[in-house]
This record gives sequence, structure tokens and C-alpha cells, in this order.
Amino acid sequence: SLPTERLTFLLNNVFDVLNGRIPKEGITISNWHNKKKILDQMLRCLELTEQAFKKQSKNMVIVKSMFVSNQTLFGWRLTINSVIQITEELFNSGYSLVLTGKMNQDILERFFGIVRSYDNRPTAHSFLQIYRALSMSQTVKCKLKKANADDKEDVYQLVSYAKCWINRFKECERKAAAMKASLRDNLFDEISIRYVNVIQNDEKDVTRNNLIYDLCGY
Repeated sequence: SLPTERLTFLLNNVFDVLNGRIPKEGITISNWHNKKKILDQMLRCLELTEQAFKKQSKNMVIVKSMFVSNQTLFGWRLTINSVIQITEELFNSGYSLVLTGKMNQDILERFFGIVRSYDNRPTAHSFLQIYRALSMSQTVKCKLKKANADDKEDVYQLVSYAKCWINRFKECERKAAAMKASLRDNLFDEISIRYVNVIQNDEKDVTRNNLIYDLCGY
């Protein structure tokens, strides 16, 4: 029927508004008015549904139940109103793009899934041990097991021990190369101005104090 079709389209549009994961699907200041209108329509639909059910119950009409539970209605209202308030607060704070698909607890669910992959029924003590182990060894692991999270959210490992070691090695290599270049330049400068067989014993002599000691060891 036409009302069912309209409700289906409304639900589809609401899900599109609440699942923006990339910039082209996100909420901007320019399209916020139209997308907020969709959310307001859904809130109005939920309100009319509840009012119709209460009216039928008041008139002693035999109605088993609504098509959704009270908990579902409460969850819908809470989610939609929260998205509206958070979006407007972000825009008022200077943000120009809001990705509603990022407003989830998938990262937390993924972490719990990693914990349960080590111990399916962790106690408080074992959970703390696993948490410490994950914090030290592998803080981020793209492994989902018994977690209420989808694979659409990309997870990037920010840092690893291997990267730290490689960066440290490269830094040492750069410092060593700079030191060698500086030593070579100083050596060339001294050789270009000195053509003597005997170097005077002077405490302030750069050649004797630095270059010869570093090259010959005495």
C-alpha cells in the first residue's frame, strides 16, 4: 500500500542520514536542513504511531501490540535526537562536515572481540591481564571474533615496534652521515691550508686535537 511504501522510503532515507562514512555521504552545513527534515519526519512518525496505539487502547479496541516495542521507540528517539544535537553542536563549534557513520562503538566492540579471542569468559582479573598484554604487544589488531562490529570501518595501525626501530635506525644513519660529512669537510679544509711534515704541538690545534685523534686513535 501507499503508506507502507512511504514508510519504507522514509526508513531508507533515515538510514542513509545516519550511516555517512565518507565525505560525500556526510552532513554539511548546506545539506543539513534537508537531512534534519528527514529525521524530524521520522520522529513525527514514531510519535503518531505511539499516539494511535494509545488511542486504540483507550477506546477498548483489541490491539495486541504495536509493530515495535516501547524499547525500540525509545531507542529510535534517543538515537535521532542525539544525532541532531551532536551535529548542531559540531557545526556551532566550527566543524563543516559530520560523518554520522562514525558515531558508533565498533572500535570498542572490536577490542572486546580481541579480548574474547584470548578468553571467551574473562574475569575481572584475566581481563586486566589481557588488557596489559594487548597494550604492550599489539594495541591494534584487525581480528574480529564474537564482536558486534562490521568490517566497513577501516582500522589503521598507528604505530608498531618495527616502525619505531626502523625510524630510530634511520635517524642514527642520518646522524652518522652528517658527522662523516662534517669530518670530511674539516679534513679537506685543514689539508688545503697545511703543507707541512711536522704539526706543531699546540693545545688549541684543531687538527691535532680532533682530526688526528679520530682518524688514528692517538
